[in-house]
Amino acid sequence: MTDMRRLRRATAALATALALLLMAGCGKEGSPPAKGPRTEKLPTYKVATGFRLPSSPTWRRAERRGHLTVGVKEDQPYLGERDPATGRYSGFDIEIARMMSASLGFPPKTIRFQTIASANRETALQSGQIDFYVGTYTINPLRKRLVGFAGPYFMAGQSLLVRTDEDDIHGPADLAGRTVCSVAGSTPLQRIERDYPKARAVAYDTYSVCVDNLLSFQVDAVTTDNTILLGYAAKAPRS
Repeated sequence: MTDMRRLRRATAALATALALLLMAGCGKEGSPPAKGPRTEKLPTYKVATGFRLPSSPTWRRAERRGHLTVGVKEDQPYLGERDPATGRYSGFDIEIARMMSASLGFPPKTIRFQTIASANRETALQSGQIDFYVGTYTINPLRKRLVGFAGPYFMAGQSLLVRTDEDDIHGPADLAGRTVCSVAGSTPLQRIERDYPKARAVAYDTYSVCVDNLLSFQVDAVTTDNTILLGYAAKAPRS
């Protein structure tokens, strides 16, 4: 996680940045696709044949049941989303999970995805509820003592998301007396509480609740990884 001095205001400008990255899949110039790339445009992954990892009890359990159980998020635009109508998961992290499944000898279509709240990730891994977790997850010494990490495969920094009509918050120095929302058990929440004690930190189970409260004027800012906030900003560029 980058130094909090590098926090940036994730508003329409950030939405535009993400829109440029996604322009190849846009319907109208500068507007990101509502649900990400179409299924037929997603990559396919060749399943490793004859792959075995007998030294891993996790892999052996997955082999016996015939599939991997993967923990993910369901409300992070373009990273890990679940369509409530179909139950289908999609996004960057979902594709990483499918790629890993194929490399471990399991057809990606057999993955059982489970939505895991940030505060429950270590418990879900330690109890065997999931075989591995794919998603935004800060690697730090405390967590390394509890679970094993691979990667990182993507680097992100902590940022702020505010409404487009907010003129007084330009960075963390402006948070005194303001209500800042993040997810329970997350590193961004801990950093706000530790480094900016004059801010009023509130926590929920999901970032989508934080964003809903931001749009309804119940909180003044949302803080987490910039990649997550870019997705939310792109979904509501005028808000």
